[in-house]
Amino acid sequence: MNLDIISDFVAKFNMGRIRKVNIIKIKKTKISFKLLTILYNEGYISNFIIKKNFFFVFLPIKNCFIKFYRYSTSGNRIFLSYLDLLRSHKNEVLILSTSQGLILTNVAIKKKIGGEPIIKII
Repeated sequence: MNLDIISDFVAKFNMGRIRKVNIIKIKKTKISFKLLTILYNEGYISNFIIKKNFFFVFLPIKNCFIKFYRYSTSGNRIFLSYLDLLRSHKNEVLILSTSQGLILTNVAIKKKIGGEPIIKII
C-alpha cells in the first residue's frame, strides 16, 4: 500500500495514459477529490464518479499525451513565491498547495500568492 496519496494519484494517471485505458480507479480521499475537481474544471479528465471508497475517473482520448509529475515530495519540499511563479513558472501548469487550498499557477498569479507545487502537468 502506498502511503503517499499524491504519488499514488500521479502514478495511476500515468499508467492509465501508457496503457491507453478509458477508466482508472483512485482511492477516495479529500485531496484526490480536490485534485480531480481541478482536473475536471480544466478539461484534463472527462468526468469522475464516486462509488463506495473509490473514484472512477474517465480519461478523454485527446489527452493521451498529457503527463503528470510529482513536483514537491515529503523528502524534498519546494516552495515558490509569487515572484518565482512570475519569473520562471508562468507558462507551466502546476497545481499548488497554498493557504487558500489547491489552485493552478494562473490563479495563484492572479491572487499574487505562492505555495508548494505538488503536481506538474506536461
